[in-house]
Amino acid sequence: MKVLVIPWGNPFQWEPITYKMNGYEIKSRSTLPILFEALNPEKTLIVTLDTLANFKRKTENGDIPNVEAREFSSYEEIVADVKERVHWFINHSIIEELEDEHIKLNLKKGLKNKKIEISVAPGVGVFGNITIEGNMIDFYHFVVYKLAQCIPSDLQNAEPLEVYLDLTHGINFMPTLTYRALHNLLGIAAYLDDVTITVLNSEPFPQGFFGEQKKEVVKNTVLHVRKVEETKMLPKPLYSTIDEKGMWNAFISSVTNGLPLVFAEFYPSLNEIERFLGKEFAEFKNSIEVLNNGKRVVRKQCLSEDFKTAAKLYYMLRVFNSEFNDFPKKEVTFKELQSVSRILFRKMPRIGIILENQLEDLKRLIEGKVDYEDNKLTRKKGLRDYIAYEKPKEGWIRDLKRGKPLPLLEVRRNLHYYSLSGSGANKEPTLRNFIAHSGFEYNLTWIRYNGREFVLFYKNQDKVLEFAIGALKFNLEEVNENV
Repeated sequence: MKVLVIPWGNPFQWEPITYKMNGYEIKSRSTLPILFEALNPEKTLIVTLDTLANFKRKTENGDIPNVEAREFSSYEEIVADVKERVHWFINHSIIEELEDEHIKLNLKKGLKNKKIEISVAPGVGVFGNITIEGNMIDFYHFVVYKLAQCIPSDLQNAEPLEVYLDLTHGINFMPTLTYRALHNLLGIAAYLDDVTITVLNSEPFPQGFFGEQKKEVVKNTVLHVRKVEETKMLPKPLYSTIDEKGMWNAFISSVTNGLPLVFAEFYPSLNEIERFLGKEFAEFKNSIEVLNNGKRVVRKQCLSEDFKTAAKLYYMLRVFNSEFNDFPKKEVTFKELQSVSRILFRKMPRIGIILENQLEDLKRLIEGKVDYEDNKLTRKKGLRDYIAYEKPKEGWIRDLKRGKPLPLLEVRRNLHYYSLSGSGANKEPTLRNFIAHSGFEYNLTWIRYNGREFVLFYKNQDKVLEFAIGALKFNLEEVNENV
């Protein structure tokens, strides 16, 4: 599945020239026609800026629409104006100028069926047509939010995700921040899917020529659209938190640190995160003041770091729901824990190996194990063996068989199973042990027999919440990232 993302600066300043890519040669004011033809993407997102509102410029094909300045009373009117102007540019300055009728038709269909979408992002700067005051990072947070909504997520039965980012027409902060947003989101998709990002850029438009000389140079110049990067994405953990959203932060930590039982019990609701994002985005838009009939725009509120992290979490759940749509769960079977580990952490060797060892230890506890004692191999019984007794002698086994839950610490002591390190277990839970045992801390993790199989759960969820968030903040201090 192919997705094309194109940040655009001011398209009304671009001039026609011939672009070449993958055997295609197309004369146009933009790389859009050749990219749409050569790549045939299922989705194309053009990211523009609100600073294009009321932009006025004459072109060879006539004036841009509504060349007389409009008066705006709301930010929604500014966004609508920019979309109208960019639509006009695509229809009149790109499609009408194309020589190939087939390519014209493809682009028209793309606009009609919304395979080509225009998104107006918050910009900043002083221009002849408008002045917009605000924080530049709003652009990044908005693009993360927009991409989290439109990048495909359920790819289990589809082709690998291929994302193309064309930086030919981006200006100032747009290319860097769009690239950064894509890398962070695609690192989330890479937990489950094969994802590739390809960065494209054309050779520069010829500069320093005027009049007839310029016409001749442009006529004889072909700009190649070059591949400047092609990267197969690896899983990219999140190292940020959302204020006052402890359960969400615990879930983020479960993915970052490899805590499958936390993952299963604290799995968030996609709808709740969607409402959180919608509420903050509405507050952000409502804080925007449109002054002097739209000549000056002041953003009094920024899109927060929490908003950015929640947007990433939103996309994470869109991706994960294809495999884990029946989560959260109050009790989790061993097979479900294995499934979480296999699906999420197969591309992360460090976490995967530690977690595999912990799960293998749990498996031996349940099913028994073979030990080398007194110069001979001896099979040591597990919980399943004792449960099979019709009349078990030990009282704790009778309790377990009747469905009474027990902490792992008590079960291990009763079975004389020692920790992987060979040392004694702590009487009280500690953050260090919680992290070292992939969340299966012996005091906090409880096991129960439900009549068919053994299930695991946390009884003291407040302490688990504290430790899971502590594990994430520990990484924050170590990695010192804010992306």
